[in-house]
Amino acid sequence: MLVFKGNTEELKKIGEEVQKGKIVAFPTDTVYGSGASTEHIDSVRRVFEVKDRPLDSAIIILIDEIGSMERLAFVDNPKVYDLAKEFWPGALTLILPKKDIVDPVISAGGSSVGIRIPDNDIARELIKYSGGALATPSANKNGQLSPTRAEHVISQFSHGEIDYLVDGGKTKKSIESTILDMTCNPPKILRNGGVSKEEIERIIGEVDEL
Repeated sequence: MLVFKGNTEELKKIGEEVQKGKIVAFPTDTVYGSGASTEHIDSVRRVFEVKDRPLDSAIIILIDEIGSMERLAFVDNPKVYDLAKEFWPGALTLILPKKDIVDPVISAGGSSVGIRIPDNDIARELIKYSGGALATPSANKNGQLSPTRAEHVISQFSHGEIDYLVDGGKTKKSIESTILDMTCNPPKILRNGGVSKEEIERIIGEVDEL
C-alpha cells in the first residue's frame, strides 16, 4: 500500500482514485477505517475480501455532510436531526431505512443502513473528494483488534490488499462508535461506544439496549 500523510493535494488524488475503484485506509475519530466508494460495489466486495469479513455482516457508510445522509437514507424521524446536530461529527452511528442507492452488499441484504459523520478533518476531506460517501468498516482483519494507528493497519494487511493508507497519527478515542437503531421505537443501542446511553437519552429520551 502507498502511505501518505494526508495533505489536501494528496487527499484529492486519493479521492479521485477511490472514485475509480481503489480502496483506502484512513483515520477517523474512533479507529482507522478501510473505505470504498459506495458506487463501486466490486471495491466494496474487495474490502470484505481483504478483511476476511463475511458478506452477511453489514458495514456502515461514513459521510461528509448531512446532505449525504438524505441521499442515502429516508429521514422521517425528527429525532435523527436532533442527534445529528448534537453528536455529528462524532462517534454515533445511526441506523436508518436505506434508499435503493445503497447496494444490498453494504446492508447485507437488509432494509437499513448505518451512517455517521466522523469527527476527523482528514476523514471528512477524504470522503468529500471520494464522492461524499465511503462504505467503511474498521481497517483490520476479521477478529483482530481495531487499529488506532497507521502501523496497526500496515501490520495486518499484505502488499496490495489496500491501495492507499493515510497516516493521520493516533485516533482520538481508540473506541468504536455507538450504533443506535433509529428504525424501531424506542430506538435501540446495538453497540456501545464513543457516545453513552445517558448522552443519547438527554437528547431524545428513552432508548433500549441489546
